[in-house]
Amino acid sequence: MQQYCFVAIGSGKLEDVLTGESSDFSTESDYIEQIRSSDVALFLYSDSYTCSLSAAALDALAVGTYLITTDRSFFNNLQAYFSAE
Repeated sequence: MQQYCFVAIGSGKLEDVLTGESSDFSTESDYIEQIRSSDVALFLYSDSYTCSLSAAALDALAVGTYLITTDRSFFNNLQAYFSAE
């Protein structure tokens, strides 16, 4: 059975969601590599919006990571532009 690792990436940190263990990364290359090594990026925003939302989603798209998102206009527009695939 395949094991999955769920991590939160942001603010210069990578945190394992299950264990709470975290590590720092300090360069843009480290950040991009963490996203690139992910199979899927989840954007489960339900209310407040920040500009980092769109930047993170575009970073994930740029390296070929699939997105799973909530029904928000920004994500709907991305889907319409790039298609549902």
